[in-house]
This record gives sequence, structure tokens and C-alpha cells, in this order.
Amino acid sequence: MTQELLCEKREDGVAFLTINREERRNALSDTLISTMIETFQSLEEDASVRVVCLTGAGKKAFSSGADLMAGFSAADEDPTAGTRKYARLLQVMQSFSKPLIARVNGLALGGGLGLMLACDIVIAQEDVKVGTPEVRVGLFPMMISPLILSHMPRKAAMKMILCGDRISAQEALSYHMINQVVPSENLDEAVEATLLSVLGGAPLAQQEGKRAIQETASRPFEEAVEELAASLYKLIQTEDAMEGIAAFVEKRAPSWKGQ
Repeated sequence: MTQELLCEKREDGVAFLTINREERRNALSDTLISTMIETFQSLEEDASVRVVCLTGAGKKAFSSGADLMAGFSAADEDPTAGTRKYARLLQVMQSFSKPLIARVNGLALGGGLGLMLACDIVIAQEDVKVGTPEVRVGLFPMMISPLILSHMPRKAAMKMILCGDRISAQEALSYHMINQVVPSENLDEAVEATLLSVLGGAPLAQQEGKRAIQETASRPFEEAVEELAASLYKLIQTEDAMEGIAAFVEKRAPSWKGQ
């Protein structure tokens, strides 16, 4: 049986995750979702991994969303198990402390769009389409709607959702759903440049900063800024901060330890 998720780690701290269901346009099966949850949890604990890049196999799809042909749960299981498992995957990705980059090499639809929006940085090739076709099969993009509405203006989001529209990579870029759009032949080069740029930052600062942003995002400004000030003070005490400041003064590249 073909592995539905491939994980390749590089010595420089980059881990590539590839949804490996090209024949199904990288649709999300129950097994694949479980594997993705376990893999993200494992990568979270792996000190050798600095940044994760998520993509889809082949050239047609990043992920086309739920595999409607397979369904999410067997008849004797909790009928809500599959949808709750996908919700859990989004939670795991949203709370993932390491930089998460999406290499969008094709369609990102429904649940696949949710995966894309759960990433920190999104780089897409120019012929990509993203969208929410759920209403056309009697469903609705329930779990990804908070992610959509955190990026798109409400009117634009509701038109896409209620009409089941697909929008272009350039339109998605204008809504800040995507960071960079490039020709297909330049996709890997653009992704690699971003990965190297992320690796140039201090890993502990990136991870603690992501956690702080996630924890304070919904809090009142006065409360959030107070907590963020305390988080910054903790970072100032770290070896990486001392090294970074010393490297800046000495005009050299810093050597990060993640401590």
C-alpha cells in the first residue's frame, strides 16, 4: 500500500511533508488525516527540525479536500469522528510552534484550502485555483470558515463560499491568503529561498513568538501587550538572544543553539 504522507528531513533542519495521493488529487482520507496529526506532533518534539514545508504530490493539486468517495468514518464508528479528526488536524497545525510553509503546486479546495490557510507562509504557482466547492455537493466549509474569514473580507468570503467559487492565485494574493505567486517553473526556487530565510532566524525566538501570538490573539490589547512584554523579557535572557546581539555588534552571522 502506498504511503499517503511522505516525510523527508534535511540535515539543515527542513522537513518536507508531501500528501501522496496524486491519483485522488491529494484528497484527505481518514487514514491520511490521522497520519498528519501524528506526524505534526512528532515534528513538534523533534529538536532537529526547524521548519516544515507542506505540499502535495504531482502537479495538479495541493489538496482537493475531503475524499468524498471514501468517506470519513466506517458505519460502526461515531459518524462525527471524521469531521472532528479534521478539526483536530487544524488545531494541531494552528498551534504548531515551528514555521510552517505551504508549497501550493495545484488546486487547494475545501479542506485542502484549510490546510493552506493554517500554514504561516504560503507560496503558490500562478495557475493555482483555491476555493470552497462544498455547497455544490450539499455541504458547507464549516471548520475552515474561521480561517477564511480571518483572511478575506466578509463579502468576498461569503460569495466564494455560497457560490462554491474557485478564485485565482492572484485574487487569493490580494486577500493575503497567499504570500507569493510565481510561475510554476520557479516554485521550488521561491520555496527554497523562503526556507533559507526562515533558517536564518533564531529558532527559539520563532517558536516562542508563534506561541505568544497564538495565545494572545483573542485577548484585549491591554492584556495582550502586557503578556507579550513578559514573553519578550524571557527571550532576552536566552543564549540565542545574547548570541544574536553579539553577532550584530561584531558584524558576523549568528550561530543559533535554540537555547
